[in-house]
Amino acid sequence: MSETDIIYVEGPGDLVESFRRWSTHEDFLTETSLTFSGQFFDFVNACNQRVLAISYNSEAKREIKGNFFVENRPKLILGDGILYHISQLLYGLQLVWFGILFRPKVIIVASGVTYWFIFEPLVLLKIKIVACMHNSLSPQGYKPKSLIKTFLLNLDSWFFRRICSATLCCSPEIQRQIETVAVSTLGPIYQFRGQFNTYDFE
Repeated sequence: MSETDIIYVEGPGDLVESFRRWSTHEDFLTETSLTFSGQFFDFVNACNQRVLAISYNSEAKREIKGNFFVENRPKLILGDGILYHISQLLYGLQLVWFGILFRPKVIIVASGVTYWFIFEPLVLLKIKIVACMHNSLSPQGYKPKSLIKTFLLNLDSWFFRRICSATLCCSPEIQRQIETVAVSTLGPIYQFRGQFNTYDFE
């Protein structure tokens, strides 16, 4: 894949299977809500964008069709503690390399995939970074106590102030936390909600 308009990065879901169901107009039956990836595919298809879409689902596979290159690229977790943090960083460096290699206009990344600050080099290439927040920065009412968690939260606040072009979040609490830690965000914050088929609840 030589040229890419958008790189889209999800968490542990089976992104390839979601794409296959989307491309044949089938429901992805393992999900109650409409998949976020399916809605994303609808959007970029309507805009005729070339997409590299990645998840870290444990079943490695890929699908290439038209403007879409979709891949499950498992994340290797080396262990607990410091090894876990190294695993997160190594996966993030892969994503940064993809950004350097394919030079997309924008990279959309779901929360939990890697650490946000790792995307800083891509700003120098004028690639926009969009955070898609499905999770809060910390449990509501609880501030991180360990040094490493406090350090990472400080890096998160710096990311939203200096790097993040826009943020999508699924709840008012997530938006509140981002605005609290960042004080002033670089880009706008938009809330979204899960979408459901009414016939699933008849």
